[in-house]
Amino acid sequence: LVSHLSKGHVSLMNIQHIIIDEADLIITHDFESDIKQIVLNMPSSNNKKRRAQIIMCSATLNPNTTKLQESFLMHHPTIIDIDGMNGKDGNAFN
Repeated sequence: LVSHLSKGHVSLMNIQHIIIDEADLIITHDFESDIKQIVLNMPSSNNKKRRAQIIMCSATLNPNTTKLQESFLMHHPTIIDIDGMNGKDGNAFN
């Protein structure tokens, strides 16, 4: 997708939602810059009428996943904690 975006073969301006699954693995396998490139080509977060919703899922909640969500301007994200430990053991969905 990043290759097609850079060549102008595809536009994401009509995208309303994006789901980023396995966010922790995306960071581990060094795909963070690719995800950022995709999100930057989506409707602007500054334009409330065209803002795309970003859903980020992660099996672990750590500083790297938090940094990734902040880079997408995800202010006040909702965290769904499966085991009730609020991510202390690394198991949470964000």
